[in-house]
Amino acid sequence: MPDRKLPEKIKLTAELEKIATEILVANGRSVEPFIKIFNYSGENITTSQLGALVGVFEISEPNDESAYIVNFLASVAKKEYFLNPRRGAVESFEATLHKINLALSLLVKHGNTSWLGKLHGAIGVLEKNQIHFSVTGEVKILLLRNNHFSEISAGLASEESALHPIKTFVEVSSGRLLPNDKIIIASPELFTLLSSDDLQKNAGRMDNERFAQFLRTALINELDMAGAIILDIYESQPVVTKKQTIKTETTIRNVFSQTAFAEAVKSKNPDAEEPSGEKISVIPQSEYIDSKTGHIYIQGDAPQTPLPHPGLEKARFLSQEAGHQISRFFNYHRKTLRKGKQQSF
Repeated sequence: MPDRKLPEKIKLTAELEKIATEILVANGRSVEPFIKIFNYSGENITTSQLGALVGVFEISEPNDESAYIVNFLASVAKKEYFLNPRRGAVESFEATLHKINLALSLLVKHGNTSWLGKLHGAIGVLEKNQIHFSVTGEVKILLLRNNHFSEISAGLASEESALHPIKTFVEVSSGRLLPNDKIIIASPELFTLLSSDDLQKNAGRMDNERFAQFLRTALINELDMAGAIILDIYESQPVVTKKQTIKTETTIRNVFSQTAFAEAVKSKNPDAEEPSGEKISVIPQSEYIDSKTGHIYIQGDAPQTPLPHPGLEKARFLSQEAGHQISRFFNYHRKTLRKGKQQSF
């Protein structure tokens, strides 16, 4: 019979760590309602498996009719994506894009058309070690891998979105994340200020924190409205816990012996060994040995009053007893003499 090969164990890859840096530039209250960046995560355990929902929405030419549309779209996306935790990430993402397209078509149906052709947006999902995203307008998504930037959102924006709002977010792209990846989701203003070569050069010579600070400074100093999200992907470090070792004595003491109740005395020199030979017995100061009988007597706690000799103590006791007997003898004879005198009377 041919040997059966055991199936190889499937190695589970650890989930990568993702750190998002949000950069929002809105100089003045007049432009605040027209740009929105968001980074939403599940609020409980059941929705945590869906990962994070990130994106950028912007209306390039602000007017009163299109104010707060970007905030409305962000709230619709968050509500729909985390609505049903039983759905997978891809299914929830597709339902979210359909809900956003439906909301935009309703705006046009009610006569709000001033934003058509001026909406720029990107929305993506970070689910475990995967990313799913879709774009509209002139927003770009760049991926820095192996010190090289590439536009992974090229060709996803629909050209029919200005005529048919229901086709605003149509194409979806997915990819696998790797350690040390960097993803930039930015509004069109960033790429008018810095080219892809400039971004690649600065990202190569700076660490992640300095590069994020560089982009923030450049956007705030040069632009009135812009938005960007930088995603840094790290390999999660395993948590190592140290086990506590408890030292135990090698010798087992007899719990019924006298040494079990005696306090341990710390020696001044623990490294010194006891000399081999005759054992010296030490008698505690609280004990007294009779020189004649050899008995050991336990003294009290007050050593100021020495105990009398046992022989003297016994002689004193006998003398007191003899005196008591003599006094009783004379008292008895006195009583008999008195009775005799009275009878003779």
